[in-house]
Amino acid sequence: MPKLADFSASHFAAAVAAFLVSYGSSAVIIYQAALAFGASPAQVVSWFTALALVCGVLTLALSLRYKAPVMIAWCTPGAA
Repeated sequence: MPKLADFSASHFAAAVAAFLVSYGSSAVIIYQAALAFGASPAQVVSWFTALALVCGVLTLALSLRYKAPVMIAWCTPGAA
């Protein structure tokens, strides 16, 4: 089990990079999909929150586990 002492600036930077890449690459597609489904503003916010949290938490967890920066990002534009 990783310890807090194993946490470094590179782990945090990888999590922030994943967050930014996920939003930058997927924001328009996720927003358009939400509008097409008739989602309310609260639902759209929850989609973006889930997008950020999943990418950031997975990046942080894998970076701590493998002791190297590992970035997780959505590939929504490639799938679309």
